[in-house]
Amino acid sequence: MGDDPIDAEVEPRRRISALDVLCVGGIVVGIIRAWVTLAFVPKLLGTHPVLLEMLRGSTSSMVTAGAFARDGRASLVAAIAAGVLGLGFFSVFYWWAGRRYGNRVLAFYTQRNPRYERWVERSESFLARWGGLTLIVQYFQPIPNVLLYIGTGAAGLPLWQFVICNTIGCLLWVGLAVGLGYSIGHPAVHVAQQISHYSLYVTIGLVVVVMVYAGWRASRDAQRAESTGSSETAGEEQRDADDSGGTGHDGTGIVEHATDDGTDGHGNEPATQGRTLGGRGT
Repeated sequence: MGDDPIDAEVEPRRRISALDVLCVGGIVVGIIRAWVTLAFVPKLLGTHPVLLEMLRGSTSSMVTAGAFARDGRASLVAAIAAGVLGLGFFSVFYWWAGRRYGNRVLAFYTQRNPRYERWVERSESFLARWGGLTLIVQYFQPIPNVLLYIGTGAAGLPLWQFVICNTIGCLLWVGLAVGLGYSIGHPAVHVAQQISHYSLYVTIGLVVVVMVYAGWRASRDAQRAESTGSSETAGEEQRDADDSGGTGHDGTGIVEHATDDGTDGHGNEPATQGRTLGGRGT
């Protein structure tokens, strides 16, 4: 078995290094942060929106921070800086994953979406040439940003160029959201304060929605996996039936049966009745 060419093609398992832990760990921390900080949204939105921007990077906190700046309750520069930091900090870990592991990471993120799988197949050459521009307009196009970060890393976009273009893209979105809040002014502050006033009820509602959504997704994924498994099993059974039921034991589909007088219908006495032509005695 050691000379089997299939075995020879299997790549040796790569040892996990500290850089692997740091790269993947940054992505995991970013995912955990998105879920954990969700519980702080109702309380901080109407009291400390700039802090919420830095913790979560949400559009609602940016709009509210802009409104607070209009009311003189927050710094406009701080609102923009906190939004850019909260929005773009963890994206570099996705770029790094694309750089270290290539399109395997993209395949993982797109394995349940044929549309994005097709995009990945033709994205590498495009991102290698236009990756920087794509990052600048990342919040104004339909492809999920995570795929852009991973794709630009896999396509070989330099780190300095990623940081600059990603920061510009974040600035465009944060500036738009903060500017919207600044133009609205006090009415947006009032709405945010009302949300914070009922923060306990809003938080409970968010938790319920998240739990229901998570349960629905788990049920849907289980049904898909079961459907896929059943289809594969049925396909294998059908192929087995085609292989064995369509032909005789000799592959010709002709089976010779003995007649009532013990002969094979040609005056010969077969050694065994009901024997296939391929198994006849000589």
